[in-house]
Amino acid sequence: MVSRIHSNLPVLALFTGALMIAGVATPARAAERTYDLTMKTVAQNLEGKKFKVTVTGAMTWDDATGAVTFNVDEDTGVNIQGSGLLGNGKITIGKTSLEAFAGSMEPVFTGTGFFVGKFSKDKSKFKGKFTAVADSFGPAPGGYTFNTGTVKAKLHSTPMGQR
Repeated sequence: MVSRIHSNLPVLALFTGALMIAGVATPARAAERTYDLTMKTVAQNLEGKKFKVTVTGAMTWDDATGAVTFNVDEDTGVNIQGSGLLGNGKITIGKTSLEAFAGSMEPVFTGTGFFVGKFSKDKSKFKGKFTAVADSFGPAPGGYTFNTGTVKAKLHSTPMGQR
């Protein structure tokens, strides 16, 4: 019996070692969350005119990689999509690229947005400020707008049994 166990030890050690390496090489499953998103902003053009804009939609955030996306709509029907990174620490800081569409596949404007705020401890809510520069009214620099406002995200509830 002893010789049989000893003869299997190298195989067991190899198998155990392979499992340990596989366990180390496999990243932990990321926790991607979906949020209901509301952004209330004021866009200011180069002439100083201000336009209030409220957008609503969805945001996804992966707390392991920081990947963030959002897909929101203005009341006018303009759809704005963005993606980037959103870090999470004592203060949450993020940067996204954004594109806006109005019934076609070509963007009507593009820009860069920044988030700064804080997630609740359980990551069910995000509250912060949003700042963006976009070419909302035509080519840069004359069509630039400076957008500032608030952003609120609440974890999207999923019906029981669909998690």
